[in-house]
Amino acid sequence: MRSWSSPCDWSGASTPLVEATLLQRLAATQAVATREASATALGLVGSKQAMAALQGLLGEESDGLRANAVWSLGRLDDAGRPAVRRALRDDAALVRDAAASALGMLEDQDAVDELLRVVRTDKVARVRRTAAWALGNLEEKRAGAGLVASLRAETDEEVRETIVWALGNIEATDAAPALADVLRRDANGDVREMAAWALGELEVASAAGALGEAAGGDAEPSVRATAAWALGQFELRQAPSGLIKAVTDRDPDVRTRRVGAGRDARSAGDHRTARGPSGRERPRRAQGAGPRARPLGREVRGVLQGTAHLR
Repeated sequence: MRSWSSPCDWSGASTPLVEATLLQRLAATQAVATREASATALGLVGSKQAMAALQGLLGEESDGLRANAVWSLGRLDDAGRPAVRRALRDDAALVRDAAASALGMLEDQDAVDELLRVVRTDKVARVRRTAAWALGNLEEKRAGAGLVASLRAETDEEVRETIVWALGNIEATDAAPALADVLRRDANGDVREMAAWALGELEVASAAGALGEAAGGDAEPSVRATAAWALGQFELRQAPSGLIKAVTDRDPDVRTRRVGAGRDARSAGDHRTARGPSGRERPRRAQGAGPRARPLGREVRGVLQGTAHLR
């Protein structure tokens, strides 16, 4: 959820009066926008006592109301996680997307199998992408085989890119052959670039050949640059030809990511950053996280401002 800058700091703002007022507004009005805003506000003020009311909203007709309730349930307490997992089977894509996003932010390890099912079978690409992001954020290696199977069957480019990112982020070394195949064959440059990044994360020696081919011959400079960075993660004896190609590349950005570039970058901090070696934003929290429900708009601000005097 985006943060909201206002004169009122709502961190730790939960009080019995604020909670009671929000619950009263939720029950007393039929205005969908107000009810959606109240459901989101209950999550923002951290009210665990609202669990029953929020769970009751999961049967409401409004997709936005159910989605906001799912987000708040995921935010409030671990006890809300089973309801969030069940929401992955909601009829509305908006709700399923919010549930997958919430489970990723919660890092709910019990949701791995359900999230894999969503990546494999959901009919909406946006939902599959968010579920793949959630699995990558969980960093649970047992998800690797299922993600590889989904990667081979996936037709949407953005979903494939996110699955590839997830495999790199969970360091699924068994996925190296599949990622090398993506690097060699995928028609989309962004997906190939992500595959090069993921192989650099895995540091599997058998991937050096595919990375060398990409560093020296891919049509996209960003893919060549990322492959050169990935080769920098290996010992020189594992991929000398690919590194030599990177040194002599016609594109200066590729040349700057030659030998050692990856190790130098990684020594500066956590290598699982939101940006990859070519500087392009990776699908992590900024793109995969949510909620996918209503943003923190004027309706939510109005509900919160209406309770400011109760604090």
